[in-house]
Amino acid sequence: MNTGRANTGMYTGTVIRDLITAVERAERRAEQRAEQQRITEELQAIFSLESFAMQIPLTDHDPVLTGAA
Repeated sequence: MNTGRANTGMYTGTVIRDLITAVERAERRAEQRAEQQRITEELQAIFSLESFAMQIPLTDHDPVLTGAA
C-alpha cells in the first residue's frame, strides 16, 4: 500500500532492541564507575590512615635521621 511518503530509511524492527541495549550498556558503565569510586575512596581511607599511623612525633631535641631503612 502506498501512503504517499518517501522511504525515509527509518529503523522499523530494531529500534526498541537498540534502545534497550543502549540503556543496559549505560547501566553497566554507571555501575562500573560507582564501583571504581568506592574502591578509590577505600584506598584513600586506607592510605590516609596508614600515613597518619606512621607519623612519629618529634620534639625540638630529637635528631632527624634520614636514609634507607
